[in-house]
Amino acid sequence: MDSFNSEISHLTQSQDGSSSLFGPIERQATHPPRNQGDLIQPMRENIEKNLFMPLNLRREQQQNKQILETNEGKRTKKNPVIETRTQPFHMLQYEKNIVLMMNKKYCCSCNALLRILQVILSLVTFICLVTSGRREGGLLLLPLAWHFRVMIFVLLLTSLTSLLVWIFNVTGLILLFPFNWYLIDMVMYSVFSVLYLVGSSLVASVVDLYQKMGTGVSEGTIEQLVVCVVNGYFCMFLYGLTAFVGYKQWRIQYKLYQRRRLLEEEEFDI
Repeated sequence: MDSFNSEISHLTQSQDGSSSLFGPIERQATHPPRNQGDLIQPMRENIEKNLFMPLNLRREQQQNKQILETNEGKRTKKNPVIETRTQPFHMLQYEKNIVLMMNKKYCCSCNALLRILQVILSLVTFICLVTSGRREGGLLLLPLAWHFRVMIFVLLLTSLTSLLVWIFNVTGLILLFPFNWYLIDMVMYSVFSVLYLVGSSLVASVVDLYQKMGTGVSEGTIEQLVVCVVNGYFCMFLYGLTAFVGYKQWRIQYKLYQRRRLLEEEEFDI
């Protein structure tokens, strides 16, 4: 009998020392679970997120909710509701801040390489033109020197402009000027190509005059002027190629703009 009572008492004892069989169950029910903080933490984060949310972002969310409600409830065929899409607050702040950076993707593009080639070839032509005429006392002492002055002006104008545009594209400064740069490239580089045609033709006419009239200009000077003429025509081709690329890109952009307008008009009619 004593052994039977000892076995019953041994079975009723729990691991934590309680004498009741239901002791551990009641203690677990009365005390909260240990992982309750895992349930409270997400609720606290949501409350803090709503409290510390920027005022502009809260207003924007309210406006978006109102727009969705009006579009769902009051939109009819006779009185269509025009949807207004607003950009998020952080995107608006990012557009106002211009960050100087190194655009490696643009540096490896065809437009960037074409501009670099234009600058290099223009500078080579400029150096070749300025250093000619040493035996005669200088370039400006040669007959019809104003032809050379026109060519020098064209070389400096085009090379500096191309270099400036390249720097703006690489550093991101081009975002400060919200222009249609494809249209600007088309117009500006078309003018540059025409200027090279005029300047190179003027220098070529001078070379032809020196050879036919026998003005006493040395053969070395004439050869340098011929190299300038060839480089000038090649520069005309490069600048014209940039203008053609700008025209193609502007044409694609214009077609996309027309399609977007047609889609907006169809949505408004519906």
